[in-house]
Amino acid sequence: MAKKFTPKYDKIVETLLFIAHKCPGIDQYKTVKIIYFADKQHFEQYSRPITFDEYYALENGPVGSNAYDLLKSNQYALRRAKITDLPIRLEIIGNLILMKEPLRAVDYECFSKSDIRVLDAVIAKYACKTFGEIFDETHEHFAYQNAWGNRKTGQKRASMNYVDMMEDGENKAIYIEEKLPIASHVR
Repeated sequence: MAKKFTPKYDKIVETLLFIAHKCPGIDQYKTVKIIYFADKQHFEQYSRPITFDEYYALENGPVGSNAYDLLKSNQYALRRAKITDLPIRLEIIGNLILMKEPLRAVDYECFSKSDIRVLDAVIAKYACKTFGEIFDETHEHFAYQNAWGNRKTGQKRASMNYVDMMEDGENKAIYIEEKLPIASHVR
């Protein structure tokens, strides 16, 4: 029952820009966790994520692989997003990547009203939390525990399932019964 979506690279880039505008100087760890929380919350409430990114359980928690690759200026990720550079001035200090300032406005046409509401709510809740607080919370999520706990020996990451991100059992059952069969057609 694993559900994979096709990542929306334009929305991933715009989501990164949205966060850069709201949280200047935010590091890559909080950035990818905000996107995870937003995708998770939006999927739970509206049966679709915002970015449709591919999530993996890593030692420090869930990570959207495409958002993280874009923050690392991975050339393959940039090509998939059809850009040459991320439209955000980044500062790299050792292993830390800071989103210092956006280089253009956010294209709000990319987002639905619910996308914006969820992103704003998640930023308000998590942008000021510490690494430890976010680490603790994400490590309690079933989707993370299921993926991380079932990874093959020696693997440093494990694919996460969007359906596992749904904490509400009733919503999860409805999604599996009614929406999963047509979910591959979601755009």
